[in-house]
Amino acid sequence: MDDVLRMIDIALAQPYADRRRVVMWGGSHGGCVTTRAFQRGAPVHAAVDVFGPNDAAATYAFWQAQVDAGSPHTAAYQELLTIARRATGGTPAQVPQAYAQRSPAAFAADLARRPEPFMIVHGVEDVLIPTSESCLLATRAGGFNAWHLTAVPLISVPTPPQGCGAFPIAWSAAPRPVVSWPDSRYLMVYDNAGHGFDGVSGAAMASDIVSFLVARTPRP
Repeated sequence: MDDVLRMIDIALAQPYADRRRVVMWGGSHGGCVTTRAFQRGAPVHAAVDVFGPNDAAATYAFWQAQVDAGSPHTAAYQELLTIARRATGGTPAQVPQAYAQRSPAAFAADLARRPEPFMIVHGVEDVLIPTSESCLLATRAGGFNAWHLTAVPLISVPTPPQGCGAFPIAWSAAPRPVVSWPDSRYLMVYDNAGHGFDGVSGAAMASDIVSFLVARTPRP
């Protein structure tokens, strides 16, 4: 996060940069970094968190549970657990503050205070970061308009997606905005999309990210 904030300063110092039109987005760990940078005051006009981990301790526990259950993705989870311990200095039980500092959900009030547009997107089939991470952040920050979208064709359903049933989120039955994106906060969850942009739902996810950022970027 510190590196990204500094790189934004470096980029905006270039003669070709237009400070009036700055957006950012990141996927996975980059989604976490984007959200924390936004919470820290990154000078952007809009931002998107793409399936980012928002509670580092919960993410660690999820990975460990998958290893313990003999998941077919065990090798990937073990690698992620090792990276997390190396980055923080231990497990969540050993260094809880280090995990809290890396958790956007712990700083949800800072997200709520920013008036600039912010979107969270997630795929239900994500095997690395559960959808609950995105629903947790949206719930704690408040003010999010939420869409649960089925696949082929994309239809809005007013029921929570897998992993989000425990959160007090109202899921819209209206068509997703697609072009205008008039509000400031959006939570978009897509069935049949995973940790990437593969497939029909993944393509729709990518399209929505781009159209949101274009719609909410100030015109020159």
